[in-house]
Amino acid sequence: MSNSKIILSALIALCVFSFLGFISTTLMAVFMLPIVFAFCVYDAAHNSTYQKAIRFSGADYCFIILCVVELICCANSIYKPNSESVALKILIITILYFFVRAFVTHAIQIRYLCSVITCFAAVLAAITLLFFIFHAQKYSELGSLEQYKGFYRPFGMLSNDWATVLLCLMPFSAISMLNANGKKTVLLAAANCLIIISILVSFSRGAYLSLALFVIASISFSALLKQGLFRRTIFLFSAITVLAFALTLPVAGSVATTIRMNKTVSQQKSVEGRLTKYTEALELFKRQPLLGVGGGNYTLAVERYCNAGQNDIFSPRCTNTYLQLLAERGIVGFCVYAALFVAVLLIVFRRARRGNVDAGILLSAILALMFREVTFSSFFEVDSIPLLFTLMCLIATNDYKDGEYEIFKH
Repeated sequence: MSNSKIILSALIALCVFSFLGFISTTLMAVFMLPIVFAFCVYDAAHNSTYQKAIRFSGADYCFIILCVVELICCANSIYKPNSESVALKILIITILYFFVRAFVTHAIQIRYLCSVITCFAAVLAAITLLFFIFHAQKYSELGSLEQYKGFYRPFGMLSNDWATVLLCLMPFSAISMLNANGKKTVLLAAANCLIIISILVSFSRGAYLSLALFVIASISFSALLKQGLFRRTIFLFSAITVLAFALTLPVAGSVATTIRMNKTVSQQKSVEGRLTKYTEALELFKRQPLLGVGGGNYTLAVERYCNAGQNDIFSPRCTNTYLQLLAERGIVGFCVYAALFVAVLLIVFRRARRGNVDAGILLSAILALMFREVTFSSFFEVDSIPLLFTLMCLIATNDYKDGEYEIFKH
């Protein structure tokens, strides 16, 4: 098989894995594992050219250590079936990570991947708006829509979770938009605008703040690069953001209430509930501080140790991923995850300072996601979020070859 065919095959495989993983990590594994095995066998038969080319970075070692720690925490879990499921998902994501590290080696593969994800994101955003229209028709006569966000569940998910997923899709569409020319830029800008509108109608305060952080950070990092790029970035982001707000004028009252953050009684109770959940997480952490109660066991542990016999539980979740990490994986797991985030941030920041546009956008997205997980814990609850984060890390930390292969010609 020629080099161009390997490049094409790896790109198609990655797109398929990403689509399936967006639905379910388990579904992705069913198709991914035999295909990855086939790639490795083929490469081994040809002197392991691709696998030997991997130069391990700090992020690579962190992913490996992460799998080991998840297995250790699983062995110490208060309920092993939950932890085994979580550990398996982390292992599958790590296999995907190293598959991409080995076989996705050219910039053209990444450009096509971002284009595919952008098209997928635009379709999802359009369908999301249809969900919202049906929701608004049902509840708009009862009062302000932000009061009924608990009943708004696009694709059957909590609106807070879905807003985080959309936030994770934004950097891929933003990269495609900033690298495009002519009419294609307009189409990609429209896709980004749809995503922003879909985030706005979630009426999630944390999502609003994370979106603002992403946009401001993206513009700020572009200022470190070429002056022309800075002007292009600020123009495109300003245009799509203003247009998105203009198109949400029919629900401007609910958007404005959300922006005020702590105006309504519901918002105030939400803040109080989150503070209560933080206390619960710290209480669980104190019970098993070293290795935690085990991945996936937060709700079970809270019910067993903190809320036994109580029916007024604000939420079964922690609502803060970092405290959830402490409770479920203890100090050991928390430190390993923190090391992974720090390693990724340092590598991406260096690449952004060297003038890599994509790295600046992805660094902004990772920072926005990290902030988002302070306000609502979706990372370990929704399969697509670790997948999209892993793709961000891969694109942001790797140095891809610039050779232009006509991969669809042969």
